[in-house]
Amino acid sequence: MAEGARPPLRLSTLKLRVMYLTLLVQPLLLPLYSSLVEFGRQGRPPAGWLGTARFLAATFGTYMLLGPFVCEWVYRKSAERVREKGYDPSEMALLIGLAGSIQPVMMSFLLVLIGESAKWAYIAALISLVSEGHWCWRYRAVLRRVYSSSANSKRLGM
Repeated sequence: MAEGARPPLRLSTLKLRVMYLTLLVQPLLLPLYSSLVEFGRQGRPPAGWLGTARFLAATFGTYMLLGPFVCEWVYRKSAERVREKGYDPSEMALLIGLAGSIQPVMMSFLLVLIGESAKWAYIAALISLVSEGHWCWRYRAVLRRVYSSSANSKRLGM
């Protein structure tokens, strides 16, 4: 590779589109699944260790909501090393931010599986959607670039 030339990005536009859409749709679908699960287990008592599970889910969900901010800071400090490996730091920060954003609704879904009420899945979905909105707004330029057709043809080498 020539001096100063950037390696091709490893994540194709199609992969990015699928990952972003998957992460954006999950907070909308998991509360519906939670309601179905709750409907199916009516009359069964919740697990005895539900209180401990609530604490662990809340701790992990909070960690995953705040963790992407640390990752973003690290990516900003080491942007050149990330680019040398063939990744765009802003795309990676957006992916990590969206992945961290869905953790509260995922944790609430797991709690519903062991006996929690489905109403918490809807509250967690609201938290996840607000967090996803933050990351999408913050990296709206990345989303425009990934979803614009002219940028896609340049990126795919067409």
